[in-house]
Amino acid sequence: MMGFQPLIAALLCIFARLCQGEDHVQIACRSRFYPHNVTCHWTLDEEYRPASEVHAVYRLGKVEKKCQKSNPSFRSCTLSDLILFSNSPYTIIVNASTPLGKVTGRMQFIVEAIVQPDPPSHVEVEQVPGCDTCVHVHWKKPASYTAGDRVQFQYFLQYRQQHHHEGSWSEIPQRKQRANITDARPGAVLNVRLAAKVIRKGKKSPWSKSVAITPWLERIRTTVSPSETTFSCISRHLKLTTQEQAMTDASTGGSPLTVHRVTNLHILSMVFTTALIL
Repeated sequence: MMGFQPLIAALLCIFARLCQGEDHVQIACRSRFYPHNVTCHWTLDEEYRPASEVHAVYRLGKVEKKCQKSNPSFRSCTLSDLILFSNSPYTIIVNASTPLGKVTGRMQFIVEAIVQPDPPSHVEVEQVPGCDTCVHVHWKKPASYTAGDRVQFQYFLQYRQQHHHEGSWSEIPQRKQRANITDARPGAVLNVRLAAKVIRKGKKSPWSKSVAITPWLERIRTTVSPSETTFSCISRHLKLTTQEQAMTDASTGGSPLTVHRVTNLHILSMVFTTALIL
């Protein structure tokens, strides 16, 4: 019987935890604007909504601070004055009073592990004149960062043909805020998107909205030389003269020899005119 006591104690602890609602608050934290702040959001399981009262605190070591209520529903908390590169994790604790009783949620995190910026902003694509397989792309930092911020980013540029929804994306890692695509398909619409990541911290941002572009395409102009125009007229005239000859033979019984002589005279006249033009 003694061997069952630890098992019974463990089951009682699990039961007590479930009764206290320890697993009914879902918390997610993210640093969109590293190193300035971290924002945590939480939701309650559907059967525990709505909460009549919510209290949230966060701790680092023995230091505890209250989350300020930003709105009546109070579903988020912004942590500022962060201690960076700490070996101890932050802990956020959310307590909520619900129709089914009190529920509690907690989450621990290291700031550098939850860094995830917004996507790059102002993504623009341009044709490269003279190159039908090239596209120039340039962009700016995530919108939450200003020009004065010294945070360094790694960018990920992806592209593929517009209608290849199941095709894989080609990717170009880049630290600069511009890049050239040199293997686009001539005449095909290309979709381009970008993500950003703070170097050596956290994970990539969500992807930016896809931007479409068709590479530069040379316009083919048909130019007809004077000689081609004149000889085209000669060919057309010969066709008409031949038709006239057939009509004459059929309707008037005219002499074919006379018509051939007239045709030859016309040809010689037009060739002479062509020579003068050229």
